[in-house]
Amino acid sequence: MPNQNYCDRLLDAEKESEVTAAIEDIEHAFDAEWVPIGRQENNYGIVENQSSSPLGALTEIISNAADAVLRKRYRQLYGDDYDDSHEIRNYSDAAEKLLVDGEEEISITADGQPPNRGNVMNLTVKDTGEGQTPETFEDTFVGLLKPGMSKQGWPFLQGQFGMGSTAVLPHCGEKGYKLICSAGMEDPGTWSWTIIRKNKAGNAYEYLRVDGDVPSFSGEFQGQEVGSLIKMYDYTYRAKSN
Repeated sequence: MPNQNYCDRLLDAEKESEVTAAIEDIEHAFDAEWVPIGRQENNYGIVENQSSSPLGALTEIISNAADAVLRKRYRQLYGDDYDDSHEIRNYSDAAEKLLVDGEEEISITADGQPPNRGNVMNLTVKDTGEGQTPETFEDTFVGLLKPGMSKQGWPFLQGQFGMGSTAVLPHCGEKGYKLICSAGMEDPGTWSWTIIRKNKAGNAYEYLRVDGDVPSFSGEFQGQEVGSLIKMYDYTYRAKSN
């Protein structure tokens, strides 16, 4: 199984060619396979038709990060099942009753190759939310409908239709590269990760598995033991129109 160095290498990549080189090294060294997102063949049209707005699609990633932070705080205070008696029914209720200044964080950072290449940059969204364990990682981060199912019954969470996180993929450069890393609050320090790519020949967006599973490693990552990190490469953040 690839160790953390491979994940760090992908995270540090500033252009698609560096991501491609890292993937090729993984494929050479390990038993790698590519699985269609949602395990649904021919998913290309489904993903491509979600959002024509790159900023709107990015907002879905940020909303997912906010959901993860809010549900982590709820679970820490009240348990894993939603109970309406706590009267937390929307974002305002959740912010007021669950958050404490300075204890949680969502960050958005940008990097890329200078000089400015027009309307393109790499974007990374990182949160200190509930994260996902290896057992739930594939159903949430690389699913098509199941991610939203896990939020149903939680009225203060967004993204209950479960397709928002893939809406950014058509705006991720020529290759559709998107790195995902996450560790769940149930198992701190156990990080699962994968890289998504566009496969036009296969008519699908697909994600990497190694030795029959998503890669993983243990320990602190980016100063955290719980949370999630999403990096989108060569993100085109303005619509190509007047």
